[in-house]
Amino acid sequence: MTRLSISFIAILLAFLATSAPAHPIEHFVVVMLENRAFDHMLGWINQWMGPNKVDGLTGAEFNIANGTKWYVKDSCPYVNPFDPLHDLPSVTEEVMGSQQWLNPAPMDGFAKRHFEAQDADFWMVMHGFAPDMVPAISTLAENFVLFDKYFSSLPGPTYPNRMFWHSGTSHGMDANTIIDFLPGQPQRTMMDVFNDYNISWATYFSDLPDMILFKTMREWKNLENYHLIDEFSKHVNEGTLPTYSWVCPQFLPSVTRGAQDQHPDHDVILGEEFIAEIYGILRNSDLWNKTAFILTYDEHGGIYDHVPPPADNIPNPDGLNTNHGFNFTRLGVRVPMIVASPWVAKGHVVGEPETSHFEHSSAYATLKRMLGLDEELTNRTAWAAPWDFIFSETTPRTDCPTSLPTPSNPGERRAAVLKDQQARPPNGLQRELFSSLEGAIGRERTLGANMPTQLDMHHEVKKMMQQLLTKQP
Repeated sequence: MTRLSISFIAILLAFLATSAPAHPIEHFVVVMLENRAFDHMLGWINQWMGPNKVDGLTGAEFNIANGTKWYVKDSCPYVNPFDPLHDLPSVTEEVMGSQQWLNPAPMDGFAKRHFEAQDADFWMVMHGFAPDMVPAISTLAENFVLFDKYFSSLPGPTYPNRMFWHSGTSHGMDANTIIDFLPGQPQRTMMDVFNDYNISWATYFSDLPDMILFKTMREWKNLENYHLIDEFSKHVNEGTLPTYSWVCPQFLPSVTRGAQDQHPDHDVILGEEFIAEIYGILRNSDLWNKTAFILTYDEHGGIYDHVPPPADNIPNPDGLNTNHGFNFTRLGVRVPMIVASPWVAKGHVVGEPETSHFEHSSAYATLKRMLGLDEELTNRTAWAAPWDFIFSETTPRTDCPTSLPTPSNPGERRAAVLKDQQARPPNGLQRELFSSLEGAIGRERTLGANMPTQLDMHHEVKKMMQQLLTKQP
């Protein structure tokens, strides 16, 4: 071998070494649940993790409504009696105590807003769960990386916040405005970028995949990446799991199983079981040592949190403002965010980053760095703090729990909760998802008007999804 060829090989090896990902993660698996604030789910986690480790609750926090102090408590029922308001005006009053913008927000209007809305159980917005009540998410927090300064992307509802995760913008929307969802949102998503870079991705779902919000995600080439939830375990065990997996909870009760999304008034226990199921599939597979399991929530759902959302130097993602005049220069309320992997430190709590903040746009900021992507989606993804630094272990940990505990859920209770869910009229989120699906199949919007119960909507959604996934290109 000549000296020239030896030098060329050395240069090539050096190039490959610097071009290869500097991390062991080959699979990113994301579960986003619904409408729960950080303090609600994890505000009491210091009962497990030790005093002052997490910016959580002490029990002294309160809001005043009707002349009474309503204190935080750690004994929330698993099935919340009502769905708190969480549109932009309501969130403004929850965090500000009025419609006047303040910085920092006093976080003192939650009970007052829902008392004024004449919610019979308004004080329940101040209640959360002790760690023993939600052992699945609490065990993840105790054993992996927990972010205690992670915020939703805007002070508003589900759809705009979910869009920020997927695309770094809500395309000028601060509300779940159904008429705008019918044609599909036009912005470019991280999945579109993955397609251009030949990075594999998939969404797994039981009833409604939220990716149908986007126009391009309704195209045939992308619908091929939609899989029923049963395929997730199969793909993990076969070793065919894609690089990026978006795993949806069940949003509607079926004949045999209740909704898993934890959206009030859905059963938190079923969400706990869903978290444990997805974690268990990954943890006990051959893929575990090259996987990151990411658990978060879209927004706070009108429920109390004590940490003021950031409002300094936050960029508008794309120059679009809402028709309410909101310009996207303040973040939403804090929500849980946990990353589980054998490559992260046990019980590590991540606080504020040195610059910018952690929010849903941080997902793309992180994947951009870890997957070697050159394209930026929006000003917000360019600004948001990435969290790739958490994969700090030099060898994979061997002490990761093989399973997660879940709350007791006796058969009689499970059956009673399911029966109640099935008979309820569809909630706002379910109607909005239903109308998005109508738009995806080209049907006139009905908002589920002909669906008197959640079970009726489940049956209709099943037919509509079959129509969507079998349509010809």
